[in-house]
Amino acid sequence: MIGTPVEKSLALAVAVVNKFSHDLIAKRKEDELDGKLDVLSWFMNLTNEETGEPFSDEYLRDIVMNFMIAGRDTTSNALTWTFHLLAHNPECLLKLREELQAHGIDTPGKHPTAVQLKTMKYTEAVVKEALRLYPSVPRDLKMCVKDDTLPDGTTIKAGQIAAYLPYSQGRLEKLWGKEAGFPHDAATFYPDRWLNEDFKPNAFYYPVFQAGLRTCMGKDMAYMEAKTATAMLVAAFDFKPIPGHPVDPEVQNSVTCPMEGGLKCVMTPR
Repeated sequence: MIGTPVEKSLALAVAVVNKFSHDLIAKRKEDELDGKLDVLSWFMNLTNEETGEPFSDEYLRDIVMNFMIAGRDTTSNALTWTFHLLAHNPECLLKLREELQAHGIDTPGKHPTAVQLKTMKYTEAVVKEALRLYPSVPRDLKMCVKDDTLPDGTTIKAGQIAAYLPYSQGRLEKLWGKEAGFPHDAATFYPDRWLNEDFKPNAFYYPVFQAGLRTCMGKDMAYMEAKTATAMLVAAFDFKPIPGHPVDPEVQNSVTCPMEGGLKCVMTPR
């Protein structure tokens, strides 16, 4: 409304992504949708339950943007922090490579199969632990559509915002540190916690992908992508941060959880 430099930049960015989305939708409308299995085509084949009409272009644009943001930036953020943590925890990197070797995928170009991914417990533990410390959506907001009462008795009125912070929750000592019986403070990268058969936190305890009816529909795909990319890159490269790269980088202020300045490292083929 005022037209500050930041607002002008935002308006330009919105115009760019809107044009991209609408061009994509217009092109898809020219195609034959029958048999197409991509997300956009799927939504274009559906109708609004309330009106019985196809979804508007504005609604489809929101779908496109949600999947671009939720399915791209989140995974790249997760991988950035995963490799940063592995670089500073060589004992964890060694355990990860031992698991890859046991599965016969410890050489460049090898990739895990879907069956192997299900049995690669340490690889999954590494990804889960990285997401605990640096959840790809570090904070989330929900607007209350009608008066409600939370389980602890807190009353929320319609129109009010309820916020929760997976970033903070993942660092609580009483959940993840010595107070919870673990051998390290909550801030310590400790993938082994996930290998304990008795440790099975539910989604509300570990809300990295939200929980309940709001659970992220891309959860399984995100884990598959992150584990596959981690395994293949660890098998193919040795990596170390460049001199002067912070050991504890800042998190950039964003909807997602990017590393301030990015991860600057040297990758050497193995």
